[in-house]
Amino acid sequence: MSVIMNFFQLLIKNIKSLKLSIGGAVLTAVPLMLIFIFVTLPSYQERIELSKKNTVQAATEAVYQTLQFFYNKEKLGELTKQQAQKSAIDQVKILRYGDNEYFWLNDLEPKMIMNPVRPDLDGKNISDFKDPNGKKIFQEMVALAKSNGSGFVDYMWPKQNYPDPQPKTSFIKLFEPWGWLIGSGVYADDIAKEISQVRKENLLWLAFAMLIAIIISLWVGMQQLLKVVIPVKNVISSLKDQTNDLMKTSEELSNTSQNLNSAGQTQSSSIHETAAAMTQMNEMISKTADSASQSSSLSSDTKKMIEQSLLSLQSLNMAMNSIIQSQDSLKKTIAMNLEKMQEVGMIINQISDKTKVINDIVFQTKLLSFNASVEAARAGDAGKGFAVVAEEVGNLAQMSGGASIEISSIVSNSNQRVDELIQSFKDNFTIAIEQVSKSVEIGLKNCQSSLDTLSKVVDMATRSSEMAETISAANSEQSKGSLEATNALRLMEQTSQKMNEIVSQTDTCSNHLLIRAQQLTELTNTLSNILSKEKFHEA
Repeated sequence: MSVIMNFFQLLIKNIKSLKLSIGGAVLTAVPLMLIFIFVTLPSYQERIELSKKNTVQAATEAVYQTLQFFYNKEKLGELTKQQAQKSAIDQVKILRYGDNEYFWLNDLEPKMIMNPVRPDLDGKNISDFKDPNGKKIFQEMVALAKSNGSGFVDYMWPKQNYPDPQPKTSFIKLFEPWGWLIGSGVYADDIAKEISQVRKENLLWLAFAMLIAIIISLWVGMQQLLKVVIPVKNVISSLKDQTNDLMKTSEELSNTSQNLNSAGQTQSSSIHETAAAMTQMNEMISKTADSASQSSSLSSDTKKMIEQSLLSLQSLNMAMNSIIQSQDSLKKTIAMNLEKMQEVGMIINQISDKTKVINDIVFQTKLLSFNASVEAARAGDAGKGFAVVAEEVGNLAQMSGGASIEISSIVSNSNQRVDELIQSFKDNFTIAIEQVSKSVEIGLKNCQSSLDTLSKVVDMATRSSEMAETISAANSEQSKGSLEATNALRLMEQTSQKMNEIVSQTDTCSNHLLIRAQQLTELTNTLSNILSKEKFHEA
């Protein structure tokens, strides 16, 4: 117990050290931040403003030297005054520096000589030019130049991309030889932007430095904490977990032993009942084996009968196919007979045509007989014999004509009967063929369906026979397994008795283990209470 108390005292000391490290880092950072905000930043602001003014002044001084250069050329006679001034104006007009800052020139009148961003003022009198605050900007610049020669002037002036004039500080310097003022300036918001940027950068660096200091303090404190506190905490946590696990295990072991004891008793009675059931099952297995053998024999006979039916249907299918082939041959024969009957009809038509020719000949013969009678009458007695012949010829012609008419009538009726016979034969044959075809087609479909069904039945019978054989074999194996199970039940009964003895011993051990676990839990709770008290005193 004393060792654990020493651990806790060391833990509390390390926690104090960690708090002091963090507090020291924070207390050190706060004064540094206050000094930076109230001392360093204003100093930066003044330096930036002074730097901007110095830049404007230096740029204006440089332009002054440019004017001096062209004035010297005028004195040397290289340029006239007008040429020197024009060259100087052109040179100054294009000069830029900084953020596109520019220069302008005006005289002491004051009149604007050149302003690159306000060319509308060039050549105009600007003595009354005022900013939004009412300040006469250029009059104040002229007064400053006359009194001091140079200086800074604050005023409001238009700025690109801004709707209203913005504060501006300009430096002016008098160039006495020509009576000109050189001016250039910087807007206050440009200075403010640069100051804001510098402030942000410095604040970021300060925050970064403070963060580094706090991280270092935390790291140093955590190193001390990790060396002592974490191992102790892990030991206590592990001790609690193990204690809880031990109590749970002891309780589970006790419950398990009780359940095993109860289950052992139940199992003993169940084993006796199972042994009796196994005896009955052996008898059932024997009966099942006999039934399976009979089923296998019956399945084999059924398979043979179905296979014979299948062969009969296959023969029927072949006969139906032969009928279809004979039907095709019959169609061809009847078609040939129809063609021959049509040829007979054509011959009868030809006879009819020939009869018409005979009728024409009879008509011509009658006409000749009539003409001969007329000529015989003209001849008188000399032509009487010829008249008799002509009359006989006319009678013969008349008889031939009657016979020809009868032949034509007979031929016409025969031709009509032949046509009717051909058409009737075609119609009846077509109907008969269609009916036979449909009947044969239906027979084929039914035959094929029966073949498919019988094939499936054969497969089923085959599988049934195989399953019956499998069942018979399985019953044989089951009978063997049943005998083995009966022997195993006897061994289980002996094992159950031994297990009951072991369970009784386990129950006794679990009770001792539960007592030890409770003692260990009390010790762990005592350690936790000590830790809580130490933390309370520290707080």
